[in-house]
Amino acid sequence: MSLEVSSWFVEQTLRQVGTPVRHFLMGGSDYADWVLRWPTLRAHAGTIDLGTSTIRLANHERTFQFLVDSDMALTTSCEIALGYVHPTSGEERISLYVGQPTNVAFADGGTTLRLQLQGKTRQLNDAVLGTDVASGGVDFTTSDYYPADLAWTLVTSYGGMSTVWSSANPDIHVPGWAAWRDDNAIRDVRVRGYFTGEKIYEVLDRLAFMDSRVIHFQDGRLRVQEGIAPYDAAPEAFPERLATDLELVLDPGQVLNRYQVEADLDLETSRFQVSYTRVHTASAATFSTKAGRYSGRGLWFADVFDPICLAEDQVLTHARPLPRVRLRAPLAAGPHRTVGDVVTLSNSQLGLSQRPMRIVELGLDLDDARLDFVLEAARYRPWRHLSTVSSRNVLVRSLAAVDSGVLVALEETAFNAQVLRQDSAGSFQPLDIFGSALLVLNGSEAILGGPPTSSATHGVLARSPDGCATAVAVYSLSPGIRDVHHIFQVRSGTLLASTTSGGILRSTDAGSSWAQTWTISGHHHINRFVSPRSGTLWGATGHSNPLVTDGLAIWQSGDEGQTWALHHTVTNTGEIHAHGLYRLSDTEMLLGTTGGPTKFAGVYRGTRQPSDAVSWSIVLSAASFTDMLTTTSGDLLFGFDVAFTGAGGGVYRSQDMGSSWILDTQATKRGNVRLVERGDGTTDAYISRAINGQRTDRYRREDIATPL
Repeated sequence: MSLEVSSWFVEQTLRQVGTPVRHFLMGGSDYADWVLRWPTLRAHAGTIDLGTSTIRLANHERTFQFLVDSDMALTTSCEIALGYVHPTSGEERISLYVGQPTNVAFADGGTTLRLQLQGKTRQLNDAVLGTDVASGGVDFTTSDYYPADLAWTLVTSYGGMSTVWSSANPDIHVPGWAAWRDDNAIRDVRVRGYFTGEKIYEVLDRLAFMDSRVIHFQDGRLRVQEGIAPYDAAPEAFPERLATDLELVLDPGQVLNRYQVEADLDLETSRFQVSYTRVHTASAATFSTKAGRYSGRGLWFADVFDPICLAEDQVLTHARPLPRVRLRAPLAAGPHRTVGDVVTLSNSQLGLSQRPMRIVELGLDLDDARLDFVLEAARYRPWRHLSTVSSRNVLVRSLAAVDSGVLVALEETAFNAQVLRQDSAGSFQPLDIFGSALLVLNGSEAILGGPPTSSATHGVLARSPDGCATAVAVYSLSPGIRDVHHIFQVRSGTLLASTTSGGILRSTDAGSSWAQTWTISGHHHINRFVSPRSGTLWGATGHSNPLVTDGLAIWQSGDEGQTWALHHTVTNTGEIHAHGLYRLSDTEMLLGTTGGPTKFAGVYRGTRQPSDAVSWSIVLSAASFTDMLTTTSGDLLFGFDVAFTGAGGGVYRSQDMGSSWILDTQATKRGNVRLVERGDGTTDAYISRAINGQRTDRYRREDIATPL
């Protein structure tokens, strides 16, 4: 988020032949000709308190006597600015510093003076929020607040800054603040606070840290931007020829692989009731455990799901040491750059090839026309929100790609099992087709199973030649059997479909005709087929009544689904059934489960023994399965919904073929998660919310083997 300048301005800095014009204004009058020494302006991403700036001025003919004669002069606004003069349209100028005099010292017999300026941080340094509990501190505990909204209230209502919600705000850069609030709404992060003597800038700094933000003053306005760069950032290339005195440092002390967040303060006992810990096991094994901790100190998250956002950001982005670069450059490197900007840096000797680097410290020496940078390798939040793809009441049951990547979606059966298809803008639009299961054979050809209409009492199997735009029923299920749970293609080309009441149907002609070949049980059905090895099929059971506690079983067929036999029982009790079954290798399986209204499910990893027996162990608990895929880098992504609690949904990642998992991203609204690999190194997650908005949002993550 560089300062707003035109391409012509950037061109002038890079030319190195133009002469920048410096300005020092007091009360609107320019005193640049009286400046003896210009200051060095510094900014740090880690603090919003930029301190003071000192400028040396000549006082010939008592030019600045008004500072002595008028008390009001010491409240006059002062500004330091820099610009280039366009040959036809006049000067384009950027404001570098805005403040007020805090100390004036005349020297050399009154012929010079040293003027010390204090920026607008003074408003945030001086004000305190409440005194003690007895006299009633500043209370933000009666409601849950977005961090951006609470920060806005503090700097405007308590810090005296402008409340204008537009780019015309003279104190706050509103577009950056609006982006912060939008991200709060997407992730649904909420906080509370109770302040008894804290200064505004201290609370503001903690709010920024809690939400991975950088807050600093620039051009006289309070600016906020992401401290973790989004993947769609388009950074400018830092001109390699301008980098001088370049130093690169790798510090393992930067690693943070275990992080604890304390939340939910009980005001009566002043104790935190909930804590959340996130550990990056691979990093801990490599660098040993390096722990961090956050406690509220008057500011805390609204519920236990919100601390997850902070813990996962800290651990996932600090799991390995990343380069830090110090360099000097002439003014041509860009006086419009600010703390928080991301640039790409190349240096063949250091092996930096267009490496994204974030500016964390910046010094601008206006006397020597020099810039001093401290850059860190840009840390990325794993997932970023792209768009809302459905504003209607949709819970996505499954996704499939047709017609060169266009996605077709099925709704959950509770919402009529309607088929939806992406339009040119990527939004899902409902079709006049219904179904509870979908298999795309090739290109636009697809097989649909389930109710043919929203009011149908029994289901069909249908064939579509045009990516689900139309479909023709080729088989009718028995009366009262409405849903098809899974359609599976055996390697030989045979198709299998499972239905309610345990029926298994089979087609040997690409879905043109079907016949029922087996019935597992009147209560159980196959929720997922898989081929664990050549010549063998498995089917994991579900139950038509989620309250039944019959457990979960695996059935096996050796004749391409014509006959089946019980192979083994994963668990013989509990409100649990299969919702996903995946082959990792000839001997390793991954089983996703879901449970009844009072049961958290989990992910099991199965190992087939030489005797053909399978041993199962839970590798991820308390997360209801929604979807899984293997990325091109070999990682496993697992979509989950923390069902039955009214909250939770997101993605876990495993880098060791399912033995251990880390939380990639969490959406605090429950709902289905469906994963799609796009083929260009990125993965999309479609998270469907079951409450608060009833919408489907699309997130994206770069699929990189080594995180930046």
